[in-house]
Amino acid sequence: MRILTIFTLLILSANSAHAETGKISAAWVGDKQKLLHNGTCDDVCPMWSPDGKVIAFERIGKGMGAFQGIYYFEMGNCNIFPVSEAKKKKDGGFDPKKKDYYSLENMLDQDDFYAGYFSWASGKGYQFVFTQSLDLWTGLINTENKSVQKKHFVSMKNGNGEVAANMYACWGKSDDIVFLSGCTGKGDLYMLNAADKDKPKRLTDTKGLDTTPEYSPDGTKIVYSSVCGGNTDIFCLDTVSQKSVSLTDWPTEEVNPVWSFDGKMIAFYVLEKDKCCLWVMNADGSNKKKIADKVLRHERGCPAWLPAVCGHKIVYISEYGNNMYISDVSTLNKWEVTVNEQVMSDVSCNPCIVGSMSGKFLMIAYSAQASNGRKRIFVKSLDSGSIK
Repeated sequence: MRILTIFTLLILSANSAHAETGKISAAWVGDKQKLLHNGTCDDVCPMWSPDGKVIAFERIGKGMGAFQGIYYFEMGNCNIFPVSEAKKKKDGGFDPKKKDYYSLENMLDQDDFYAGYFSWASGKGYQFVFTQSLDLWTGLINTENKSVQKKHFVSMKNGNGEVAANMYACWGKSDDIVFLSGCTGKGDLYMLNAADKDKPKRLTDTKGLDTTPEYSPDGTKIVYSSVCGGNTDIFCLDTVSQKSVSLTDWPTEEVNPVWSFDGKMIAFYVLEKDKCCLWVMNADGSNKKKIADKVLRHERGCPAWLPAVCGHKIVYISEYGNNMYISDVSTLNKWEVTVNEQVMSDVSCNPCIVGSMSGKFLMIAYSAQASNGRKRIFVKSLDSGSIK
């Protein structure tokens, strides 16, 4: 019995070990000086376009000139252009001291001040959806003449006739857009086609808050977090039957689920008492596996998968924002990424591998503290051949 116990422990130890397989150096991409511009604002939440050529991000201005807006730049041309600039309206404006300044309550306080929750359309060029003044807007970036076309998409009211917040929109493969709306007073998921003028269709009706919906790559399923039974669990909704199944049922908080690029796996955060952990599971909820302890949760986003050609690998940042790692979720091999910046957050991966005369490269974007103390967007490349 003792021999069996020791043998079992050895197997568990081998399966849970993270094998350090070396370090990867990150090289600058683009015009370093233009990205590290001067100013009294913070740039966060970089989001790659589906073709990997444009990065959108959120800019936060603090103090009496507080604002929150969305901007973009193209790879190879690091000049920054606005998508939507929402200025403060009420005295005090954006309050960065609040525990969660992306929360629904803080957003409702800002009136027309806030522009954020940006999401690219899936495989639709430079189309996008975002939240401004509590409503959803869609738009299109023309990279030729640097113009941005925007149109009002969704506005909903609650039972008291007040404008409800609509956010966390995700644009699926079939042009259906799923989003969270507070029109019921608790937060449910709704869906509306991008070309449709009809009333949004309600997808969930639970006792708690349903949030952060993400379409699967093929558009047939939606994974999301739901506050139920006193904690937050992850559910998956079939877009045809509109039935949801629970993927997690733990006493912890499971949040921010995101599909791998091939749709076979889901990564998510588990919020324990004093730490945030990174986990993955199969698309049906089986084979749950912890990837890392004490990771930094994105400002608002989800864990970041590497492109499908890299296999099932994921990039993340340590708890205090000082180290970046890439892990293979199958073998649990781990690489430390040498980037030289501190106070990092919001790392994301170019969905495309970039080829050149010297090889194939993976590009990452992340927010980090610059020399002036403000957060800026950094873009760097990694030799994809080093990650095997």
